[in-house]
This record gives sequence, C-alpha cells and structure tokens, in this order.
Amino acid sequence: MKSIFTAVLLFLSYANTFAQKPSFKPLLDPKSHAGCYIESGNKIIGNLSEEDSLGKNITLFNLYGKDEDFHEIKGSKKYPIGYSNGKASIFIRQTATRKEPNSCLEYQLYKVKLVVKKKAYFYTFRGFCGC
Repeated sequence: MKSIFTAVLLFLSYANTFAQKPSFKPLLDPKSHAGCYIESGNKIIGNLSEEDSLGKNITLFNLYGKDEDFHEIKGSKKYPIGYSNGKASIFIRQTATRKEPNSCLEYQLYKVKLVVKKKAYFYTFRGFCGC
C-alpha cells in the first residue's frame, strides 16, 4: 500500500512539472503611448493598442521570450476580444473600470483566457487605458 501511495505521488509531481501553466512575461519594448495596457507586478505584459504596417489592430504579448504580434480574431460571447499569432490565442474580457479623478486614466480589470494547443488557461490582470 505504501509503494502505491509513493508511486501516485511521484506520478503527480512528474505530471505537475511538465504541465505548468504558461506565463506572460514583461514586454521587452511595450511601445508606450496613449492606449490600453495589461500589467502584472507593475510591469507591462500586454499592449492592446498597436497597429501593424497595414493599420490593422494588433496586440503585443511576450509568451515565449520575445515580443510577438497577435492579430485580431473573433471572440466569444464570454470573451468578446480575441487575438491570435498562430501558436496561441488570447481572449480578453474587461470586468471592471475605475476612472481616475481629474485625469484621463482608467484602470481596468481583465479576465484573460490563453489557449495553447487546444488547452485553455485562465488569468486575471489589472491594467489601464490612458490618453
């Protein structure tokens, strides 16, 4: 019985090691200007207000060690804003907004769904929009 318990613990620790949740890393170049940003630990992890060379809306995220463009895709009813880069899809929903008095800053609460290889991961981040 003791060996079965030990085997189960070893299996769970092994599975946990290789099934870790992907993490959003701080942007190397957040391209700060008027727009909306997602933060984690006071570092910008997402720029929601960029445009590509054709003028289409894109976002910037760093999931794999470099800043990557995510192009707009159709969202869902629960997550109305969607972006994809071919390797991953990110769906975003704003859940709360607080306007800063005497300023054009608005603080947001974002619910984020990251889909990688048909597996979904869920996050909650703070962010802001400014002029």
